[in-house]
Amino acid sequence: MGKSAEMKHSSKKIGIFMALTGGTLWGCSGVMGSYLFEHNGFDAKLLVTYRLLLAGLVTVLYIALKSGKKVFSIFRDRRSFRDEIIFSFIGMLPCQLVYFLAVQVSNPSTATVLQGSAPILVLLFYVFIDKRMPSRIEVLVLLLVMTGAFLITTHGNLNSLAITRLALIFGFGAALSAAIYNVQPGHILARYGAGPVTGWAMLISGICMIPFSHFWDAPVHMDVKGWLCFLGVIIFGTVVAQAAYMEGVRILGAVQGSLFETVEPVVSTILTVAALGMTLTLFDYAGTVLILLGVILLALFGRRRSVPANAEDEAAEKKLIEGQK
Repeated sequence: MGKSAEMKHSSKKIGIFMALTGGTLWGCSGVMGSYLFEHNGFDAKLLVTYRLLLAGLVTVLYIALKSGKKVFSIFRDRRSFRDEIIFSFIGMLPCQLVYFLAVQVSNPSTATVLQGSAPILVLLFYVFIDKRMPSRIEVLVLLLVMTGAFLITTHGNLNSLAITRLALIFGFGAALSAAIYNVQPGHILARYGAGPVTGWAMLISGICMIPFSHFWDAPVHMDVKGWLCFLGVIIFGTVVAQAAYMEGVRILGAVQGSLFETVEPVVSTILTVAALGMTLTLFDYAGTVLILLGVILLALFGRRRSVPANAEDEAAEKKLIEGQK
């Protein structure tokens, strides 16, 4: 094996490790959040406020130390500024808040698996705007995910829900918000990168959550395990997870990277049972496998679609680059 081939192989292994690390830490995050809800007096609004504020602040400060005034570049272009604000409120904030609301009213496994169906909603969105019929593989994926969701939410009984209606609403709400999170910021992600876009979105939405969280009089009581879980959610489950996964995607590409993100619901399911002592049924496991299989098939064989470019975007990007030199 030549030197170039060895370096490529080594880089791929690093990419796989980073993507797996990101997915694993995201899977742990929901479980640590559930522990804080159960034992330390947190609720979803309070935890998400701290998570967005602190993780956003750490990310923005890191980028500022690394690139100086370029950290503010996203606010110097009118369209980018508008898209960043929109992403903060309809992408980042609901994606975080609705997911942890789902965890709070159900369990981390159910919330993570239902949120994991977001790529299917993205598929349906593009099928609609492209005005086309879904392909055979896309139909198969839809059937797998719908069957998996049916098994998790009803346990095979058409006459009753196996989870509460709130859990069902928040679970699929988390999937919808995650789909928006992945689609809406496409242009600014391509122009500025994931760090500035997600860092500012976390900080902006976290600041706006302050009046609703009442963190100054929240009945929180912390012990050693509570602090470990809290820091785990903020540092490892948000900052490190985001950085690791995006680096994995940078090396492997979005398609291969997304395959390794499917470790998230697997880790969440294992920890829900092992660490929290919750009991899952055969229907829960079967539904999880079907949804994961659908997402993997979509990543491997689904149609590729990139963010469309146009003359306005190219001109704005050229102007931005020239202004930063």
